[in-house]
Amino acid sequence: MNKLVSYPHPVLGNDDDITGSFTVDISVTKKTGEDHITLSVESKINNAYFQNLLDQGKAAVVTKVYCPATIYSETFQNAKILALHQDDVDGALTVTSYIVATIDIPNYKDESFNADIFEHITFEVTSGDIIGALSGQRIDLPKVDEKTGLGNIFDFNHKEMGEPISVFVEGELIEVTLPMTFDGKSPMSA
Repeated sequence: MNKLVSYPHPVLGNDDDITGSFTVDISVTKKTGEDHITLSVESKINNAYFQNLLDQGKAAVVTKVYCPATIYSETFQNAKILALHQDDVDGALTVTSYIVATIDIPNYKDESFNADIFEHITFEVTSGDIIGALSGQRIDLPKVDEKTGLGNIFDFNHKEMGEPISVFVEGELIEVTLPMTFDGKSPMSA
């Protein structure tokens, strides 16, 4: 449930705007020897008005996948199976789900809208507007066939000739900086 987001119309899952619920169950699998991670996404709508909008194609469930470690981001519409290449993601994902209007809805109103706030108000929603929202879910990725080479723990760089070798052990990588060779080439190309 989103509590600190303000929309110009009622949104399912946004505080107490609308009676009912919008949930998404996500399971992740990674099979040995495969180069992709599979997310199975199951949306559950407990509100007849929104279920009807989805069934009629007037709305769609949109799932945004974001990986902070790699800055990978992709958005999927009405997808139940998401295949992500293992090189695009690492560690954990943030998965955020929305219900988005796919057409203009000029008479956006239902008895499930909070009567204390929205009684006698009809809204106009345009295609692309968010009408259902969930906070991001953290999904930890399985460690199957994880790469364990030195490239995963070391970051090699170069600097001007004559400066000493330096090693920094902060963050996730060990940064090793080597001086240039006498002919001005990087020691990494030798």
